[in-house]
Amino acid sequence: MRLLVLHSMRSWPLCSGVALALVVVLASPAKAFDARQVYRAAAPGVVYIQGAERSSSGVASGTGAIIRDDGYILTNAHVVTSSTNSMPTIVVALKPETVTGDRNRDFTRHVRAEIVARSDRFDLALLKIDAAQPLPALRLSTLERTEIGEDVIAIGHPGGGVPWTMTAGRLSGSSTSFRGVAGWDVFQTDAAINPGNSGGPLLDATGEIIGINTFIRREGKDGLTLTGLNFAIKATTAARWIETALGADFFDRDLPPPVLPPVLPPVLQRPAPQAAPLPEAPADRSDFAAFLDDLRRGRPAADDPLPPLRQPAPRTEPNSGSGADPGGFDGFLRGLRQ
Repeated sequence: MRLLVLHSMRSWPLCSGVALALVVVLASPAKAFDARQVYRAAAPGVVYIQGAERSSSGVASGTGAIIRDDGYILTNAHVVTSSTNSMPTIVVALKPETVTGDRNRDFTRHVRAEIVARSDRFDLALLKIDAAQPLPALRLSTLERTEIGEDVIAIGHPGGGVPWTMTAGRLSGSSTSFRGVAGWDVFQTDAAINPGNSGGPLLDATGEIIGINTFIRREGKDGLTLTGLNFAIKATTAARWIETALGADFFDRDLPPPVLPPVLPPVLQRPAPQAAPLPEAPADRSDFAAFLDDLRRGRPAADDPLPPLRQPAPRTEPNSGSGADPGGFDGFLRGLRQ
């Protein structure tokens, strides 16, 4: 607690003859940011997402956040699309009690997911998984008390790192209708965002989602290297889009009146998947390749754990550099095709 003492220009006589001093008690400073506590509470609501195209060995992956306990998951559109088409095969892995760093162990709790809605304009997608019991869900912040300079954390699955990695930093900038896209509001943060973090949550001290980690900038127009320029779509943009796509009663709480752009973002509904004829998988193919083949044929998902995978980079701005490891991911794809 801090005391602000304002002495008068002259002494005011009191009964005891003691000079008067005006004492103003200011509000106690905010409680120190505890990244460990935020991570422990929020990480179970963060998922690993992997998508694959039908009749193709190409795969992509990223991060998502459960935003309703009945299985709705928010992520980036570019995590679950290839070119302009939605990936028909999408798998979501839930966080294990203990993350080991061994992906064969960490991705054993996986389930098939469907795309409910997608906006390429805002780079957002909403997935749905069947939940046998309520899932740990994260709340989208209204941003009423969010200010530049606040401590934040990001949770995701960086390629070459441990899944459910936490990085910490500050909220360093804010933009409305970024790059001229009406309604596309973003935050800038110096919390590290790496390949595989796409679609993951940027969280404040209360554990609420203030942004969806989406793109990075690593090189300026003059060719100079840029650091600490990571961007997240504001939670209010995501909430407005979801309510436009699925109705105002999607959330169990009141949100500020939506301020929608003049042209509503496109909402793409994915049709039911159609099984494509594929040749039988060779006996020497990996369990993961067989698992993907099963899903592409419309068969029930196997119980095999998801294997190690190098994630592609988050979407990057022009002249920003990708930050990807092209050799690692390309090598992985070549291995699947062999």
